[in-house]
Amino acid sequence: MWAENLLFQFAGLFSSIILAIWVVPAGLKWFAFFLNRASVPFGPLLLTWTNEICGGDAEERAITLGVMNAMGYAFNAWMPILTYPQTDAPRFSKGWIWSCVAFTLQFLLTYVVVWLLNRDAKKKVKEELPESPA
Repeated sequence: MWAENLLFQFAGLFSSIILAIWVVPAGLKWFAFFLNRASVPFGPLLLTWTNEICGGDAEERAITLGVMNAMGYAFNAWMPILTYPQTDAPRFSKGWIWSCVAFTLQFLLTYVVVWLLNRDAKKKVKEELPESPA
């Protein structure tokens, strides 16, 4: 599931870089606007991936998904007002730069989660192996 998330993050990062530059051919700018919407599935897929990761413990899953939803709505209530103010339209230079930073952080956090999952899986396999007599 994480590989799909990386695809959507890349689409968002690439389009945000193009739009942050802004002085690009009109066709590329239109392509970037359309491509930017390809990053939208990241949120629902992230919640689904979290649900799978926390599938073994109902309480952990409920708290984690609840906090993720609450934080998402809390940030979406004020962050666009600061990063994409109407007075900056149509360029939104602060907004596109912020989007580049946010997508980069998403890349990094995705890799951290994958690394932690792999570490835990190796630890679980190691614990399940029977001890050999010495």
